[in-house]
Amino acid sequence: AAIVLREGDELIEVKRTDGDRNIFIATANGQCMLFNEKDVRSMGRVSTGVRGISLREGDSVIGMQVDAQGEYGLFVSENGQGKRTRLSDFTAHHRGGKGMICYKLTERSGKLVGFKAVEKEDDIMIVTTGGIIIRISCGSSTSTSTKRLACRIS
Repeated sequence: AAIVLREGDELIEVKRTDGDRNIFIATANGQCMLFNEKDVRSMGRVSTGVRGISLREGDSVIGMQVDAQGEYGLFVSENGQGKRTRLSDFTAHHRGGKGMICYKLTERSGKLVGFKAVEKEDDIMIVTTGGIIIRISCGSSTSTSTKRLACRIS
């Protein structure tokens, strides 16, 4: 085994880095944790790893990105809302904390289902649960702060 997972845990992302990158973790309830990977101690192959973010009851991690992957974070909710925020707008914390609010959940937006680091020039494709494919340009929407509400993705 390459890693030991606790019961109920699952591995959702793996990234190769140079040892000096900032790590972003986003949760379904709109929390985001930013920390430098130097805060993570080196471990053997069969370890359980370290806690990146403390989850509240009913929350789950939806994505992990590295700052080298893009200048912006693109957040997408289960009801088709989304927003693009500069990753430099996030404040670094010590890993294992609760993080900060990166996406204000509303009844209209629902929970977050996707988080990716993107560039303004990127195009992305989103596949709905109904099988509909939506292609959008990441630069077609204006960049918003971490506190602003999202808009409909179309």
